[in-house]
Amino acid sequence: MKIRVINLWMFLFLTFSVHLWADYHVDGKNGDDSNRGTADSPWATLEKARRTLNGPAKIIVHDGDYSAFVENEARNSDGFLEYVAAPGARPRLEGIEIHYPEPADSFISFDGFDIFSTRRLRLVQVINARHLVIRNSVLHSDRWSRGPDDGVYAINLRRTEKVLIERNKFYEVFRGVLIRRSNDVTVRGNFITVTGSSGIIYMSRSRNGLIENNHITGRDYIRYPEDPLAYHKPHQSIIAISANDLVVRGNLLHGIGNSSGMMMYQNDIPADVTAYRNILIESNALYDTSNNSALRIYNLGENVVLRNNFFFSKKRPGKCNGVTNDGHYRYNVALNVHSIAEGFDGSGLKLYNNIFLGAAMIPPAAEERSNFFWSLKRGKKWQIQPVDTASRLVVGRDRGCGEHPMLMENGEFFRVRDDLTFPEKSILDLTLFGGEENWQKVAGDQLPEYFLAPLQDSGFLGAPVARSRVLRPVPGPVQFTASAEAETSETQPVTASP
Repeated sequence: MKIRVINLWMFLFLTFSVHLWADYHVDGKNGDDSNRGTADSPWATLEKARRTLNGPAKIIVHDGDYSAFVENEARNSDGFLEYVAAPGARPRLEGIEIHYPEPADSFISFDGFDIFSTRRLRLVQVINARHLVIRNSVLHSDRWSRGPDDGVYAINLRRTEKVLIERNKFYEVFRGVLIRRSNDVTVRGNFITVTGSSGIIYMSRSRNGLIENNHITGRDYIRYPEDPLAYHKPHQSIIAISANDLVVRGNLLHGIGNSSGMMMYQNDIPADVTAYRNILIESNALYDTSNNSALRIYNLGENVVLRNNFFFSKKRPGKCNGVTNDGHYRYNVALNVHSIAEGFDGSGLKLYNNIFLGAAMIPPAAEERSNFFWSLKRGKKWQIQPVDTASRLVVGRDRGCGEHPMLMENGEFFRVRDDLTFPEKSILDLTLFGGEENWQKVAGDQLPEYFLAPLQDSGFLGAPVARSRVLRPVPGPVQFTASAEAETSETQPVTASP
């Protein structure tokens, strides 16, 4: 008798253990919610897994078309419930809508989905949820706009915390990621293509945001009313900022920006900040913007740091061989500080190791070290020389038509000649030309730990370049590494005269 009891308990223990440790399965084509949720007896819906499991647990989701995941009441989860696409599968999910009446933990992860809709205005909408992950997925719609009054948002976050948006591809959407009244949101490693609006908006008293290692660009479109389905008031900065406590690191941003490339907005609505504080922008490449300014700052407060970035808008059109006569403005404005917040003096802006291709307009009290300036205006006065002796200024005195330095286009500065017109939103090779004797000194104490990652054929950025891999640091986001030096030695451009 004892042996039978022991055997029974052993059987129950093993059965429970397998059930506890095994992955669960959902198959929209072959499953049924009355099944056990195993590989050979899968459930049919994501909701069945959610109702049954409290987590931590992994649910393998097989190919199929799944209705939108909707949750209006938080569950008492013990850990993450991870919905993961089966190997080789790309299950299609109509959307994600999580809307709790009060802030609560969600503990949900979506990995490897095709999030697509022909009718939703918000592919992913999350309100009052904490602990959410969306990664390795594709977010797109059949059409970027639903008509003149609204466009399709890929991800809309409001009053969220601890959210990770990682390694996703966005396209055929009006707007990428909107972050409002949210804390500890990370947007990392995504490839975002938008039409008409911003790639990322960080606003309304959000805190502790991190935007890093993303490739954000845009797509041309026919405007309303020629296209009745087009949104009639497009407005975009590639990254739009109206909240404090933010890190923007290692992003490739180009090809859009009719408002500006990146902007810290005025306090147009009550939830916007009146003074910008604790903003770090490093190792980014921002260029080819529709607006005349690459980076615009309003209401400058304190601890706004820019280091090892490249900022460039475009050439400024004019009658001097297609560009403006004034050499200060051969290129549009790279940086424009429009206003200083009340109670501050402009010293809160710190500039280190940047390349400003275009006019930089900064407060007289701003700190600058080891920057490359095309032209520089402090306050209302053009500078003949930079503030820091380690910085470089190309156009100090007036240069008229025929006198513009051409080093930025003829191969003297960058290793590859480029006329900086960007046909079809082309990519600019930011690798510097020349041997060590031509490299500009940097502020070593302000170097980032990581620099801009190389662009892959997929449109995603690769792994960021660690400081330890850099042979000798240079201004800007792109650095010489051992592999880059070998490649450069084999492809030295022919230098033309200015």
